[in-house]
Amino acid sequence: MKARVVVADLTTGNSSVCCELAVAHFKGVATLLLIQDGYTVPYDLRDMHLIRYNYSDSRTLKRSLPELVAQFRQCRRPSFNRDNPVLNALKVIEHKANPAPQQIGPVGSRRLVPLTPPPGIQALPTMPGSSLNKPSVFSVSALLPLGEEIHRPINLFDLARGYRSQK
Repeated sequence: MKARVVVADLTTGNSSVCCELAVAHFKGVATLLLIQDGYTVPYDLRDMHLIRYNYSDSRTLKRSLPELVAQFRQCRRPSFNRDNPVLNALKVIEHKANPAPQQIGPVGSRRLVPLTPPPGIQALPTMPGSSLNKPSVFSVSALLPLGEEIHRPINLFDLARGYRSQK
């Protein structure tokens, strides 16, 4: 892939577009993601910057073009901060290997900052608006095991038995 910028229209949910976008992310190429108004954003790309457009008539299309042109110009700059889930995951893996506190974001418009909890205190990820009255703090060492659990098959009967035995 020799492109410096990849423009991907996610409107139709075409799997070929998603595969090509994955290759662009893997190669570290800047990407511009487009989606037509009224269409659902794929769940794994919701945290990324998307340019919404509407081409139902020429006036609405003309209103969408300035943002696309501005983003295209910006992502061609060497200082452009690429919003890339593959590079973000590699940074998390690198942090796991070298747990010195450092800023590893961006993840969408948010920044993920790993924090080391004090000795004897287990770090739990809390989300804004949760029932816990604690600040939103993320510890990468606490989040990585959660990510590994997501892809493990769960037997609901075993889960229920384990829950009853803990009561």
